[in-house]
Amino acid sequence: MLRALRSPEYDEAAPDPGIACGVVMHHHSLLRAKRCMLAYLSYRLDRVRQLRWETGPVVPADLQPLLSGKEVEFFARYDGALNGYMGAIGDMDLTADPSPPKQLHVEVRVLEDCGEVVTEDGNMVNLEAHTTHYLRRADVEHLIRQGKLQQLDT
Repeated sequence: MLRALRSPEYDEAAPDPGIACGVVMHHHSLLRAKRCMLAYLSYRLDRVRQLRWETGPVVPADLQPLLSGKEVEFFARYDGALNGYMGAIGDMDLTADPSPPKQLHVEVRVLEDCGEVVTEDGNMVNLEAHTTHYLRRADVEHLIRQGKLQQLDT
């Protein structure tokens, strides 16, 4: 009964089942490779987003060569979007500390020269290597995350 519904041209041009199976398998392998590639790219972009939250608005110099040009561009655009959002909600730094601080001030040891830093109250602090300072957490949080300062336990 099924043969009666088919046109005679179809029977003459019927594809070889082996070729049809090969085409379908090739197509499915391409789709799988595409899914794997998109999953990898999504993972990389998640890591770039996480890098922005952990290190601040600047990509650390040791990680710069590990990122492609498009990933650096994505980092910059994500940073711009995040800064725009933080500015829209009242200049609040959402990346300062993911957990609430126990103390407003922290004691830090400078691991590498950072130059002079202007604090929120307008004071200039010269952060030279191998010196210790007692500063507001908000002023030095990004330097702690970048590894330039070490927070000392008090």
